Amino acid sequence: MKKFIRSVLTNLVRGILERHSPEIIGITGNVGKTTTRAVLEEYLTRTEQNVRASRENYNTDWGVIFTIIGVEPPGRNPFRWGSVIFKAFQIRYLTSEYPDVLVLEVGIDAPGDMDAFVDLLYLDVVILTNIGTHPVHKEFFTDAKAVAKEKLKLVDALTPDGTLIYNADEPHFAHLKRRRNSTGTILTFGTGEEADFRAGSVSQSLAWESEREEVHGSALVPYLSFTVKHRRASLPMDVPYLFVESQVYVVLPTIAYAVTKGANMVNINDALSVPPTPGRLRFLEGVSGSVLIDDTYNAAPAAMKQALNVFTALDTSDARCIAILGDMKELGEDEVEIHTSLVETVKANADVFVGVGDLMHSLYAELAEEPLMETHWFATSEEAAEWAGSQITGDDIILVKGSQSMRMERVVKAVMKHPDRAKDLLVRQSGKWA
Repeated sequence: MKKFIRSVLTNLVRGILERHSPEIIGITGNVGKTTTRAVLEEYLTRTEQNVRASRENYNTDWGVIFTIIGVEPPGRNPFRWGSVIFKAFQIRYLTSEYPDVLVLEVGIDAPGDMDAFVDLLYLDVVILTNIGTHPVHKEFFTDAKAVAKEKLKLVDALTPDGTLIYNADEPHFAHLKRRRNSTGTILTFGTGEEADFRAGSVSQSLAWESEREEVHGSALVPYLSFTVKHRRASLPMDVPYLFVESQVYVVLPTIAYAVTKGANMVNINDALSVPPTPGRLRFLEGVSGSVLIDDTYNAAPAAMKQALNVFTALDTSDARCIAILGDMKELGEDEVEIHTSLVETVKANADVFVGVGDLMHSLYAELAEEPLMETHWFATSEEAAEWAGSQITGDDIILVKGSQSMRMERVVKAVMKHPDRAKDLLVRQSGKWA
């Protein structure tokens, strides 16, 4: 039955795309694709484009199908599945209104996963973010190169006159330079001299804007400031709700895309904004006047280091920096070594380390030997949440991060100023997670 439903929906989706011909933008990579999607969606919305984008982490082949139809996953309810098919039929044959632009986040778990996307989609734009040295899902691949090879299959779905926008600083994408003689448009972004859109002079700041608290749940507003150079133009950018230096990589693709559409760099800056996203380096007010950095959506080694380095970018001279870190999953046979490789990064940034989960116990064991560092370990996020709820003071800056299955948002909820707003501010507060 599942295969039959999939076949019906796949055919209807192909018909929807053929009938309505939206511009389709596909985004893939290992780090940064969700925030890249959010920045681009916000820009398109602010420039009055009729846009639809992937929601939450619906980046599987099924998730893309649901996004194209414009429905929530129906779960196991047969009546809801029937409703999905009926709506797809309506859009395919009856409805005249449909988004002008689809922004689709494309994710994979194992070799061959990308084939379904290539078979289903035509892409007017492909954006490639980052792979990293230790990508998630590596347990299903031989190495990072194999992950990159699978991700790069998405380029095969690009139309002949389409636009490829990729990270010039990612070594696994270096061979794409050879495509510059092909049809279509190829643009690169990064911090190196060869990038078409190059970021530099990066700085960060944290502001208190009380007028944002009612809407966004916190008056704490991080800003990422940098300069973008493209050809002979150089323009300063100030983007709210981004903070980590490496997050320039999630903004640059939108700037590159906008330029291909004829936008002026100054106008692009005016339209750039990133709504605060649950679990993605979101600054929240904590109990007793503490500061919370909620990065609990997921975790990969590169992203973990980036998050820890946030402490360095803040004024922490009078603060106690607490890193509460859960296991990073799906890293393959090197998972223990990858966790212990964080030792120096934690030592350089945190005063207190709290490990959560079996894999983080290896890092805890290393750090417990450090005489100047306070260390704790708990088996579950519930235990860590109980500890945090009794230990946090007004002088603390707390970073919380870990893989989805570790449910580290429970720790955030235990020490946030407004736990009654957890459903709006935190990840995994509804559906199967509740």
